[in-house]
Amino acid sequence: MRRVFAFVVLALLLPSPALAEAMIRIAVAENLPGVAVSAERLRIRPLTDEGTYRAIEGGKASIQRDPSGLVTVDGGGPGVEAIRIRGDGPIAVGDKMVRGSVEVLATPGGLLVVNELPMEVYLAAVLGSEMPPAFPPEALKAQAVAARTYAIGKKLAAEGQPYHLGASVLSQVYGGVHREDPRTHAAVEATEGEVLVFEHAPIEAYFFSSCGGTTEDGGNALSRSLPYLTSHSCPEARDTPGARWSLELSGAELGRRLGLAPLQGISVVSRTASGRVRSVELRTAKGSQRLDAVTLRRRVGYGEIKSLAFDAAATKAGFRFTGKGNGHGAGMCQWGAAAAAKSGWEYRRILEHYYPGTELRRMY
Repeated sequence: MRRVFAFVVLALLLPSPALAEAMIRIAVAENLPGVAVSAERLRIRPLTDEGTYRAIEGGKASIQRDPSGLVTVDGGGPGVEAIRIRGDGPIAVGDKMVRGSVEVLATPGGLLVVNELPMEVYLAAVLGSEMPPAFPPEALKAQAVAARTYAIGKKLAAEGQPYHLGASVLSQVYGGVHREDPRTHAAVEATEGEVLVFEHAPIEAYFFSSCGGTTEDGGNALSRSLPYLTSHSCPEARDTPGARWSLELSGAELGRRLGLAPLQGISVVSRTASGRVRSVELRTAKGSQRLDAVTLRRRVGYGEIKSLAFDAAATKAGFRFTGKGNGHGAGMCQWGAAAAAKSGWEYRRILEHYYPGTELRRMY
């Protein structure tokens, strides 16, 4: 691992055209019993066989996991541990269309589908999945740098693993070809190879939708206490769309989601310096208990308790949460970046604002 880190440091200090073809591996689906694939001139071969691909008549195939746990194509055998799929142009995998190649691997839980493609091609789809392409170009450029930095960091950490990142919000959202846009391609091309570094290594470039006016310290939001993930004022995001939200749930439903008896009361016990909830007290007929707010949000649902900047109150029907912002709050606020870009900030200034103390370097 030390040798890998040394190589990365050298690459950051001495940009190299050889790195321009860096590939990224994305798990687009996991634990599937089977998956349909299609492409123009679809071709498949066992992953361990470097020989000729087998052309699939009709350009469509059903990939299954047989009773012995191996991968089969259209029910034919014998099964293998993994296959590689190529096509002339994008490949349809279930309901997602992707570029590059696809591998399907047998795992104890089912089929693992991995899309391997060039980093810069991947980023154009990430941008369209994570940020509206209609956002100002400078905001899209800032997002491109953040997404590239995040992906490179995850790739280094996952050395030797079947894939580097997932495709969901738990990594960074990757929607494939259908989320690409000429504007996202332009932002990626304008920042090609650029990453944010701190002490000569890629930073953990977290980002989120909206902070509601103040970002959060990385230690509170993500248990990542890093010098460049600090809480600071973000007035650009106070009045952005979605900055305010509310949620109402019955005591029975709230208790069910939390794995408790019907809830009779909830109160905030402590808050962080940014005003986000750190912990709450929950009351049921069986007694009271404290719960950290991060766990509360995860159990109730990230899409419903949209951030930890909330208040909770009892109503006749149950409980009402009212809050501001959307996301964990650490790193770059996307709506804040858009507002800053509209006011004339260029992407380098946006990145300096949200990741203070970091440097922008061209890695390739």
